[in-house]
Amino acid sequence: MSEALRIPAAALAADVGETTHREPAGHAQLAVARDPAYLQVHNLIKQYGDFVALNGVSLSIAEGEFICFLGPSGCGKTTLLRAIAGLDFQTAGSLIQDGVDISWLPPNKRDFGIVFQSYALFPNLTVAQNIAFGLHNARLPKAQIAERVQALLDNIGLPQAAAKYPGQLSGGQQQRVALARALATSPSLLLLDEPLSALDAQVRVHLRREIKRLQHQLGITTIMVTHDQEEAMSMADRIVVMNHGHIEQVGTPQQIYQHPASVFVAEFVGTINLLPCRVCGPDSVEVGGTLIRCRSTAHLSDSQGLLGVRPEDIVLHGNDESVDNALDAQVDSLEFLGSFVRLKLLQGETPLTVDLSMHLFRRFDLTPGSQLKLSFDPALLHLFDHPQD
Repeated sequence: MSEALRIPAAALAADVGETTHREPAGHAQLAVARDPAYLQVHNLIKQYGDFVALNGVSLSIAEGEFICFLGPSGCGKTTLLRAIAGLDFQTAGSLIQDGVDISWLPPNKRDFGIVFQSYALFPNLTVAQNIAFGLHNARLPKAQIAERVQALLDNIGLPQAAAKYPGQLSGGQQQRVALARALATSPSLLLLDEPLSALDAQVRVHLRREIKRLQHQLGITTIMVTHDQEEAMSMADRIVVMNHGHIEQVGTPQQIYQHPASVFVAEFVGTINLLPCRVCGPDSVEVGGTLIRCRSTAHLSDSQGLLGVRPEDIVLHGNDESVDNALDAQVDSLEFLGSFVRLKLLQGETPLTVDLSMHLFRRFDLTPGSQLKLSFDPALLHLFDHPQD
C-alpha cells in the first residue's frame, strides 16, 4: 500500500472526539489472500446500545470504481463510511483493503484520503499550506511538496490561489481545496462524506463534474456518501442503496433505475407509480378489473402485489382509441416543469403520474377532467411484493 494519509488533527477531533478502541483479543493485522476486489466489507455490524446501525453489511469494491452509498438519513451509509475510515469502529465484521486486514487499524494507519461536508480547512493556513499539510507530515523535500501542491491546484482549477486563505474563497472553491488536500499524499482510496450538500445547486452540478473528471483521470477508488439520487446517478459507476442498516440493492445507475429490486429502491430512486394488482397467470395481473400483460409473476410470494411503472414509460392515447394492454384514466391536474409536463391522473381511486415531453404534450388538448387511455409495454413494468410493515 502507499503511505497512509495523516488526517489533519482538527478534522479528526471534530469527527472522532476522545473515542478510543481496542481490537478484539487475539486479533492481529494479517495479510490475507489477494482478491480481485480492492476493498472487501464482510458482514459488518455496528450497534449503539440496542440500536443496530449496520446489520450484516457485505460488499466488494473493485480498484478504480466510483461507488455511491445512497439512502435516506439514518440508513447507515455514513456509519459504513466511517467504519471503512476507522473513524468509528464496527462491532463485528471485517474490512480487507488491497489484501490487508485493516479491520482494527486506527485512521492514520489506513491508506485513504477523506473530504467532509464541512471542508475542515485550517482558516489560519494558506491554500498551499492546507494542501501540503499531509506532505509535511510525510517529511518530503520542500521542492517536491511545492511541485505537488501546484500540480493539484492546476488540477482543481485554482492555479493562482496558493497564497489565499480559505476565508477568501467561495464554498465551491474551499471544497476543491479540501479535495486537493485529500489527494495530496496519493492515497489509494478516496472517501467523500456528502461533500456537495452544503453548496448551492449550480455549484454542486459543476463540482460533481469536476470530481468525476479528477477521479477518472487519477483512477482512484472512490466512495461517496449522498442522499441525493441525482448526484449518485450522474457520478457513480455503481450505487449501493441502503435502508435501515442493510443493503437493498447494488448495481449501475441504469440497473438501479430500470430494474429496482424492491419497492423501497423503486420509490427512493426516481418516481414510480405503484398500482395494487392480483396475479392472474404467469405473465399477467389484474388492475382495477382490467387484465394487464407484464413480465413473469413467478417471483411474487403472494397472489396480491404491486405493479410498478415509471411516469415516462406510460403511453397516452385518446379516449376513443382502441388500445391493447391499457387502462382508462382521468386527468386530475397538470404541472408545467419546463422541458416536460407532469400529469396527475386518477385510475379509479388510484393516483398516477405521467411525464410528457413538451413535444408530446402539444399533441393532446388536455385539461383537468380529460379522459384518456394509458397503455403499457410489458417489458417496462415491475412487479413487487407488498412491503412488510
